[in-house]
Amino acid sequence: MEFKLAFIGFGTVGRGLMELLLQKQKDLQQTAGFTYRVVAIHDIILGTLMNEKGVNGRTALDLAAEEKSLKNHPDFVKQADAGHVITSTGANVIVEVTPTNIKTGQPAVAHVELALTNRK
Repeated sequence: MEFKLAFIGFGTVGRGLMELLLQKQKDLQQTAGFTYRVVAIHDIILGTLMNEKGVNGRTALDLAAEEKSLKNHPDFVKQADAGHVITSTGANVIVEVTPTNIKTGQPAVAHVELALTNRK
């Protein structure tokens, strides 16, 4: 089974996970049978990328680091929010890594509830 990932948040934690996934992709496939495709990345500051065939994670990392924006990525989508990414992509795994209010758990709680409601 191929996991289709959508990142909600692409700060330090999200980028770190993306870097690990890219570095360990072959090892994960060979040792655990873990295959994946990133179908979306959403960050409230950087912007949103969506592509059901797969978003180029290396390009996203480079743009986020160099330009502090994803708008020059070929999969850039204007005016998409986290809810849209969660509900409208073919992702079956939502990677929720947004900055979260420690008292309320928001916006992570809302994102996780929406993902679960949509069987992701």
